Amino acid sequence: MLSIRYHPGDDGDTKGVHWRFRYQRVAMTTHIHLYYSSSDTVADLRLTPGQVPGCVVDRAESQRQLFHIKTVTLKEEEEEREQTSTKEEETCLNWKEEKELSLDPHVMIRYHRGPVLIGQPIKVSVNLRTNFSSEFAVIRLKIKKGLVSMVAQRTLTSDLLAVTLERSRDSKHDIVSIFCHKHSTVKHTHDPTLLQQVVCLSVEGLRQSFGVAMTVSAHWWVEYSRRIHSLSPHGAAVSIFSFADRHIFSIAPITESNTIINTAILTNQPVSLPVIVLAINLDGKVSDVTSAVTCHSTNENTVKVSSDCSTLFVDGSESGLGDTCAEVEFLLGALRGSLCLEVWAPSVPLRVSLADSILNVIDGWKNFTEEGCVPVYQRSSIQVLTRFTAQDSHGRTTYLLGSSDWFVDVTELVRNWLRVEDPRVASLDSNNNLIGLRPGKTSLHVISEQWDGMLGGCDITVTSEPVTPGDLSVQVVSGIGMSVADSPTHPSIVTTTVTAFNILYNHHQ
Repeated sequence: MLSIRYHPGDDGDTKGVHWRFRYQRVAMTTHIHLYYSSSDTVADLRLTPGQVPGCVVDRAESQRQLFHIKTVTLKEEEEEREQTSTKEEETCLNWKEEKELSLDPHVMIRYHRGPVLIGQPIKVSVNLRTNFSSEFAVIRLKIKKGLVSMVAQRTLTSDLLAVTLERSRDSKHDIVSIFCHKHSTVKHTHDPTLLQQVVCLSVEGLRQSFGVAMTVSAHWWVEYSRRIHSLSPHGAAVSIFSFADRHIFSIAPITESNTIINTAILTNQPVSLPVIVLAINLDGKVSDVTSAVTCHSTNENTVKVSSDCSTLFVDGSESGLGDTCAEVEFLLGALRGSLCLEVWAPSVPLRVSLADSILNVIDGWKNFTEEGCVPVYQRSSIQVLTRFTAQDSHGRTTYLLGSSDWFVDVTELVRNWLRVEDPRVASLDSNNNLIGLRPGKTSLHVISEQWDGMLGGCDITVTSEPVTPGDLSVQVVSGIGMSVADSPTHPSIVTTTVTAFNILYNHHQ
């Protein structure tokens, strides 16, 4: 015999409570406790007045004769609807790892991250909240033609929306449109803020479209009642589907070096470092999947990565702060690999110095020009120095050469970006020597196309106060020797010494 005992709350006591409050519908959880007891066979099964057909009144003498089976929770209708929707979504996604993509507050896309094996589809769950104000919503998906096959299935079973599917093509893309029309005449009893799965998509990669692996970009957007909502030229959002022809265990990006010296800030010429992404199979074999991965730099103000993920580079537009571990991430579905790069940037302002910052007129020296004889002024060589630095994880500055006392000569790197502020006072010759032209004051600057302003500079004075040459030295050079030696105190320093020989060994030398 089965006994059912109903408990309306935590304690079933409702005595002395007004009926309006006793039976008021409130947000509480109700339970049915199931018991059983054994008794003799009931001989008389004739119904008594008021007895429900098929039920027998429990005449157990005491609670001690009842054995508890379980407690059953009575769920509200909304919970059942939400559970049904969740089960539909679980059926679509099969409990696999998923990624969420929100098109707007009303539309959520959930899909498998992959990579999935060829022949197996990626499931995509399209979910919609019905609290949008328009009469209908159109969710569109666009994928490049010839890469995948798609099958769409409606999954919404309630009377909240009428869902229809449409498939079309343009010259380059396959397009799936999901039309969701709201029934205005139906009284909705569900919570409109809950996500309802309306469509389950199966996306399968075509074998002839790729080699080892392939990544496909799917562009999504949503429209409401003829009014385009959050539509950009490439769609409101992008999901990435990944496929492979073998079981891939992990991916590993490989580079020739883990260091980039950002001279692009000085030269306006990019500095690049090639990268290859390898897929590692379960049997230990590796394959090149660079073309199939997606990638991004965690800080593009330090280092960038090309759109095809094959090159790391700096182009001079960076912030000027280096990093001892600039991270670049590579993704193939749920598989992730990363690189930690040392990026060294020049310290700004640069140290610009002249052999002589005051250029005097040379007494008695004249230069013949079309305008006649003009005085000759001194000239000076230019040197530009800087430190290459990077910040560690604690924000502390580290130096490429190990100490702030060491500078790098970057004169040749910036020679095309040297400018004299007033070219009437001084100018630069073809070897970037500074030449005085007439008395006055001006400045020498190192400019940059990428940065507003200047990277460094120094002051120049040209004066009419004459100077006289003190001596003239001549050195005979018959040959040149060069020696290279590393520094005993610093592993990053190499010293090159050039020696001029002045002994003539051959006739007519």
